[in-house]
Amino acid sequence: MNSKMISGFGQFHTNEVNKIIRKAYSAISLADILTLVDNPQHIDKSKAQWVIPSTLKTRNFKIQEEFGEYWMLWADLDTNPKTLAEVKAILTEMLDDLCYVYNFEIYASKSARQDCQKGRILIPLAQPISGADWLICQELLNDKLETNGITPDRKSQCSAQLCYLPNRGEFYESHSEREGLDFDPTTTWVKEIGARKQSIVDAKLVLETSKVIAAERKAALKLTLDVNGTPGTIGAFNSAYSVQEVLLDAGYDQRGDMFRHPNSESGSYSASVKSDRVHSLSSADPLYTEGGGVGAHDAFSAFTILVHDGNTYAALKDAGDNLLTIDGEPWNRVKQREFMQSKTKEEAGVGFEVVSELKELPIKNETISFDIQFPPGLAGIMAEYIYSSSRMPVRSFAVAGALSALAHINDNRWYVNGSDTPLNLYQTLVGGTGKGKEDPRKALKRLAVAAGRRKGICESIASGPALLRALESDQTVMMLTDEFGIFLQVALADKGASHLKELVKELLTLFGLGRSFFAGKVYADSKMNIPQINNPYVNVLGTTTQLELMDGVTSKSVNNGFLNRFLFVTASEENPVNRSPNIEIPQSLSAELSCLCNQSVGFDITLPLFQSLEYEDGAHDLMVQLAEQMTEPGDYANLWSRAEEQMIRVAGLLAIGDGCVIKRDHIMWAYRYVTWCISSLSSSLGAELAESQFEKKIIKAKNLIKNAKQYVNDSVFAECCKLGYMPRGKLTKLMKIPAKELNEVIEHLLISRQVKEVDYKGTKILHLS
Repeated sequence: MNSKMISGFGQFHTNEVNKIIRKAYSAISLADILTLVDNPQHIDKSKAQWVIPSTLKTRNFKIQEEFGEYWMLWADLDTNPKTLAEVKAILTEMLDDLCYVYNFEIYASKSARQDCQKGRILIPLAQPISGADWLICQELLNDKLETNGITPDRKSQCSAQLCYLPNRGEFYESHSEREGLDFDPTTTWVKEIGARKQSIVDAKLVLETSKVIAAERKAALKLTLDVNGTPGTIGAFNSAYSVQEVLLDAGYDQRGDMFRHPNSESGSYSASVKSDRVHSLSSADPLYTEGGGVGAHDAFSAFTILVHDGNTYAALKDAGDNLLTIDGEPWNRVKQREFMQSKTKEEAGVGFEVVSELKELPIKNETISFDIQFPPGLAGIMAEYIYSSSRMPVRSFAVAGALSALAHINDNRWYVNGSDTPLNLYQTLVGGTGKGKEDPRKALKRLAVAAGRRKGICESIASGPALLRALESDQTVMMLTDEFGIFLQVALADKGASHLKELVKELLTLFGLGRSFFAGKVYADSKMNIPQINNPYVNVLGTTTQLELMDGVTSKSVNNGFLNRFLFVTASEENPVNRSPNIEIPQSLSAELSCLCNQSVGFDITLPLFQSLEYEDGAHDLMVQLAEQMTEPGDYANLWSRAEEQMIRVAGLLAIGDGCVIKRDHIMWAYRYVTWCISSLSSSLGAELAESQFEKKIIKAKNLIKNAKQYVNDSVFAECCKLGYMPRGKLTKLMKIPAKELNEVIEHLLISRQVKEVDYKGTKILHLS
């Protein structure tokens, strides 16, 4: 290598046009560097010579990234360093490709000691690489060193970071390999470089997708209430704008899921985005959070700091006046008008929504729009059929039905390689009575018959042992469980039926055993023993109303891993009744289903009994990147603990009906679907989640008492409700529980002084203390 790289002397040597004191840069060749390795300088570090391994004479990292020509990789080893001899052995093996020996230089740094051998590695390149490729190669080099037990300083991944050349200190030692070839990462690491480039492209795809989603949310904004019961500007902003969008608008540079602030002098991408929050490791970054994600900023917090210097009031006013609109009208104007109208109505005594008799007040009533298209491939064709053949067509229900039908028809013959994940699903449709929940279940049966997989479908299962007996004979069960919410209430109640508790227990166990086995059960009466069941494959498509589901969910069911095995699919819309649906399955769809089923049950003797699904290039990396975003802090964190597994299952189901390879668009669609299902459930659960059924009744009673004015139209208790008092008689009707249980609830609230009971004109009324 004869090209000369930019060099200088001391940290402050610069010739950049924006600096007051300037001095022309020097240049240094590889031969000059080798001479220094053998005969190091011996001067103060403030005057020591450095190199940036690019021929471009600038310390501007952005210019180097775009136009630099790099001739060397390097690493800085100053944290818990190994001996330089150990580093040489590791590096030699790391670069060894069985055909060639590659050149390198290893030397001690100025601050090295015999017992702390800090040092640097230089790897000459056979041909120059661009700044963008060099950054990737630097990351790969540091990753490989770390994998081999060497901790590099990641600052070397900055395009203009100074690499100080050999300078003798208290201890100096060097190791060289000069008889081999100069290294060419573009051939040796070609697959890894390609994967890194694809991950950067995928990150941009994720960002573009989030922008589309955010744009749709902006267009559909409505006044929402925050925890204080007032329209929440911050919540609306975080719904409409992603934190990535805020960073890019503020001038940050993006590389994958990492960002660099516009005033960066080091050039490092020090800010990372996870779970819709950003934290920065650079103290020069306005968003610096001192590491560890403490105090990480959401979109509005970042907007407040970057655009309004931390002035929350100014940020709220700007967002409400200029960035958030409802039907084209500024958010703040709508908010002010709605406030004045509600104030006028309240003063007139009619400021509360009238609720019909016996209608319960939900703890939380936010909905998340189903902005997801029908899936690609066969799953999408099945969803379209279910939708068009439904008397009460609902898009989200049609999609869930198609996925469950595919999971059943698959008959456990396909699995996702790598994670060894089976493709069974537990899903529950959540909607009002007579609002279309039954249509996908009927369609599933028709599709199963068309595919030749009518066996294994059952409407209900009475107990855990009954489920296991069913699996004994077929190994595959599709449970079409009606009134799942009621089942949940009974099964999870403190004194619930033991046979249903057993069923919950077995469902928990069987969810992940499609690629393993159930070990069996032994009873005192040996005739009741259940033998080992290989590859048990259970699917569930249940239905419930929102109220029944909420009455059955407790923190115990969230934390014991039962609910996170389910995808809860709420009704995406309410469409007009289709009074003459065509339930006939198109011939083309029947043919595809039959072909899929015949292939899956092994009629093609050239195919193995169990067939693995592989990822196309970049799809697995995209899955990992998206999975890291599928989290939520607080009480509902456990709902997300199986989100990655659910995404893999859904993507696998899409793949078996679309080329039998998991593609990036399968991953993206599965990510959006699973995220929507979990977000919708956590949103509907509300701010308080009961530990037990009794506590759930306590919370429900308190909410009803707190909102007594909601029932001002009651023919008997209107006067009390108008004053904000809840009559006992009205509470009895609303709670819909036996009088004895209600008395226990009220007694608990009175003893704990959460409510007071007084006599009002001969009526026992309750109000919050």
